[in-house]
Formats: sequence, C-alpha cells, structure tokens
Amino acid sequence: MMRTRMAVGLVFGLALVTYCLTLCPDVYTEGAGELIGATYLLGTPHPTGYPFFVLLGRLVALILPLSSPAVEINFASALFAAAAAAMLTWLLLTRGIQPVAAVIAGLALAWGRVFWSQAVIAEVYGLFIAVTLVAIAACLAAADQSTPRRRLLAGYLCGVAATTHLQAILALPMAVFVALRPAWKQARQRRTIPIRAVALFVLAGVVGLSLWLYLPLRSGRGSGFHWVDVSHAAGLWEHLTAADYRASFFSVPAVAMLRNAERFLQLWLHEWQIVGAVIALIGMFRLWRTDRELLAIVGAAIGLNLLLALNYHRDPAGIDVFFLLAISCGALLIGAGAHELIARWRLPATVGLVIFAGFLAASHFPLVDRSSARLAGQYGRDLLGYLPPQAVLLAEGDDVAFVLDYLQRVEGERPDVEIYNRQGRGRDLATQGTGRQRQRLRSAREADLWRQGRDLYVVVPRRPPVEGLQFVPHGLVYRIQESGVAPASMPVIDPVERLLSAGMDSEIRDPWLAKLAANYWWMAGERYRALNDIPAALIAYRRAAQIAPRSQSTLFNISLMLLRHNEIDESYDVIMQSISIDPMRPGPYRLAAQILRRRGDEEALGELHKRARFWGVFP
Repeated sequence: MMRTRMAVGLVFGLALVTYCLTLCPDVYTEGAGELIGATYLLGTPHPTGYPFFVLLGRLVALILPLSSPAVEINFASALFAAAAAAMLTWLLLTRGIQPVAAVIAGLALAWGRVFWSQAVIAEVYGLFIAVTLVAIAACLAAADQSTPRRRLLAGYLCGVAATTHLQAILALPMAVFVALRPAWKQARQRRTIPIRAVALFVLAGVVGLSLWLYLPLRSGRGSGFHWVDVSHAAGLWEHLTAADYRASFFSVPAVAMLRNAERFLQLWLHEWQIVGAVIALIGMFRLWRTDRELLAIVGAAIGLNLLLALNYHRDPAGIDVFFLLAISCGALLIGAGAHELIARWRLPATVGLVIFAGFLAASHFPLVDRSSARLAGQYGRDLLGYLPPQAVLLAEGDDVAFVLDYLQRVEGERPDVEIYNRQGRGRDLATQGTGRQRQRLRSAREADLWRQGRDLYVVVPRRPPVEGLQFVPHGLVYRIQESGVAPASMPVIDPVERLLSAGMDSEIRDPWLAKLAANYWWMAGERYRALNDIPAALIAYRRAAQIAPRSQSTLFNISLMLLRHNEIDESYDVIMQSISIDPMRPGPYRLAAQILRRRGDEEALGELHKRARFWGVFP
C-alpha cells in the first residue's frame, strides 16, 4: 500500500510541477476564453456542456484564488490532468504492474505532447481522462469481485465519465461488458437473465448522468457564458449529442480517412518515438497472456476512437485532441510493456525507461511551454483598446470572439462596447429561429443597428449590413462606413512592437498563437493599403504568411490579396500551400483555378481539377 501511494504521489507531483512551470498565464485562444468564463461564472459552455468540469473548476478557483480567473481555471485544468496521470499509474498498480513500470506509464501520459499541451490551458481533457480511467478500474474491480456494491460503483462512475466528454463513451461499452460478464455467466448457469444486476448498474449510471441536469437548471441564469438555450428537452438533447458537429463526422472520402490514419501514426511517433511504440507492442503481448480483460477494454477503446476520429473532418491544427483516448490507452500499454522489460532485465531496463521518460519531458517541454503565452490576451486588449466609446463590435471565429468575451465579461475590459457573435455562439443578435432563418434575422438586426446611427465594427469583413457601405481598417478590426468617405486618421499598429510586448520574439510554434500574430501583420497591411502604400502593404501580407504557415484561412486571404495586386505567381504558391494544409476545402481550389485562368495555364488547371476530385471536392 505504501509503495502504491508513493508511486501515485510521485507521478502526480512530477506532472503538476511541470504543468505549473509551463502553465498559460492568461486567457488562451480558440475555446479557452469561453470555457474559463463559463466555469468562473457557472455558465453552460459549448457541447456537451461539461458540467463536472464547470463545477469542479469553480471549486478550485474558490479554494485557490490566483492572479486572475484565467490562471485559476488554467490551474484547475493542470490539476485534473496531473490527477489523470496519477490515476493511470494507480490503475496499472491494481492490475499487478510493478511500481516503476506504472510510474513510467503515468509519466508517458503526463509528458506526452498532446496531453501536456491541453493540461496547461483551460480544457476538459485532463478531467475526462482521469474519470474515464477510474471508471475502467471500477469495471475491472466489478469483474474481479462481482458484488452488487462494486457494480453500483462501476455503473455510477461510467455515468459520470460520460458527462466529461463524448470520447469517454467510446471506452465504456467494453468496460461495461467486462463488469457485467460474471453476473451474466452466473445467471446462465442458473438458466436465468441477470435482470437485477443489469438494472442496478443502469440505475447507478443514470445517477452518474444526473450531472447533466446542471445544464437545464442553469441555462440562461446569471451572467455566465451560455452557448445556447438548453432549458428545454430538444435543445438539451442536441447539446448533449453535439448536434452542431454532426456534419463533420462520417462525411469524408476514403482517401481522407487514410490521411487521418497517417496523421495518427505520425502523432504516435511524435508522442513516444519508436521506442514507445515498441514498448507498447510488448505491452499488448503481456496483457494477452496475463490480463485479457484490460486488453479488451484498451483495444476496443482504441478501435472505436480511431473509427470516429478517422471519419472526422477538422482543421489539422486541432485534430490531435480527438485521439486522446487512444493515446491514453497507449500509455497503459507502455506500462504493461515496461513491466515485461523490467521483469527480464531489471537494472538495465529500469535505467533505460527512466531515460525514456526524461527524454519525453526534455523534448516536449519547449513544444508545450505556454508560460509566456500572453499573446491572446494582449491581442484582445489591443483590439478593444482601439475602439471608440459606445462602439458595437460584430465578432466571429473562436480564436478571437471568445477571448473578447472573456476579457469583457470576466475581467471587465471595455464594458461600454457591445460585442455580438455573428456565428450565434454566446451573445447573439438573433435569439429565435434556426439555420438560415436565424442568419437572416441576424443580418436584419445588424442593418437596424446601422440605421440607428450606431458605430459598427467587424472582425471579418463580409457583406455589409446595407448597400453602399464599405469596410475600412481601424486598429485590429474594420469600421463600417459609407462608401466614398475618407477613412479616419488612424496610426498603423506596429506588429513588431506588439509581438515583442507579448513575448513573441522568436519562431511561434503554436499554430493558434501564430494565427493571432499574423493578424497583427495582416491588419498593418490592410491599413497600408488604405493609405495607398502598396509596397508596405505587400511586405506586411508576406510577413503574415511567414508567421502562420499552417493557417489555411490566413494563407487564403493573403493569396487573394497578392492576386489583386498582380503578384500572380506568388499568389499561386501561397494558395497551393493553403490547399496542402487541408485538401478538402473547396474555396482554395476555386481561387487556385482563378489564378491559373489568369495565367492561361490549362495544363495546370486540369491537374488541379484532378487533385480536387481525388479529395472529393469537385463533382
């Protein structure tokens, strides 16, 4: 027992220390701002609502008040992730894996690049893995000692795990089968059906799922972040089943599935190198000989995770997290493989495994270090700071909109500015209707704001609210004003100075932060263009492309701007770079075709169409 506690405590302590050293000190980009705000203000965040994270995260913030709400919820995420690594170690110890091997497995998870990167920002993945591992352990315990009490506990924990993330559901079918199998075998011997055992398990699971009741009970209440109205049954069901994202699943051609499979293999090697893959393979053979129940759960979870993730179309910069269940199961296999190696070659294997864990920490530390990642918060403050009093800002895109929402609604930045999300996430101008009906209502209300004489600004210039208007760059946004009116005097924001201020004085490895950094240069280019300084504008656009080479939207916009200024060859190179990031988006192909027609290159145009059809884009 003492050795178990020491092993679990060691993994938890080492993981938490490294997470604290690399913890993000401010709001992060993408969905972090929304999750921080929803947790801190007890709101109802994006699907599937994550009530357990919201409640536990708020509790951590109350117990450990830190420098800002963002840091408090970031730390809560780190705490849960460290607990997940410790739980993985504990699970292996309960299955007879010796302590050193279990510690190495826990650290392999804790110091894996993807898991670590999510542990140091506000994210739900650490808690999801922790609770899922505990549920698996409870199911295995129920299989070992088939008592009503153990089945009740296993059912309850499976229900709780399902509320943490939809990926958890992929690990539960085989775990539930393993937990109920002894009861089923006993019933078959008596030629009966184990109705009571199954009913108790299901009832306990429903009690665990009752955490979801937080969502309708809290929906629309208080000043918290509320994604949509989930106070009624239909809205709650769509939220819990992630209806917003269904179109992205099982809609990709076979070639795209193969590309996702290639990404998974690359991800596995980046996580643990070939050494970790070999150790995991050894672990599979060991579990086959000694613990087929755990192997069945691990194998089924990996298989279902891959089935779902390989059929999902998402920005390549964000797809890695959809493999986290498979990655966690891989860490379990590494633990079993490490046990086998230590059993055969005790001292050399132990030394080698310790070196392996140290290598993971040293090699991944600079890749996941967010300790100086203040860019998202600074970008949001800069954006708001250049707006005049009583302005109305129409924001969109997770990378900016949620940062602004957090800054205003949690930290109190610029309370005089009205901020609305044009994609209907959070604060929306349209509160009724669905789909296109809601979009039309949103556009009508934007037009009403203009007619009321409100000062309107947008983050992304699309169709103006009414005819005869233009978008004029203003700071880090665009002002909507009448066509033909000279733009107001506005200095060009110096991207170099602002990026240095945010600590971004070297290569930006993080694709999300790189996109924000590129936005500084993009808006500088837009301002130079408005002042008719085209050479300076082109320099700024090119710099934006250099900073964010993995942002398809950034490269698309820069290619379009280069084309408008007759930089045809360079425009084509940039758009082809954009296509290579995600070859399943039709927009870049259309722009590339337009460029090739301008060049009169029919042969290259034919090849482009072949490539598009290969990826299932053009009919």
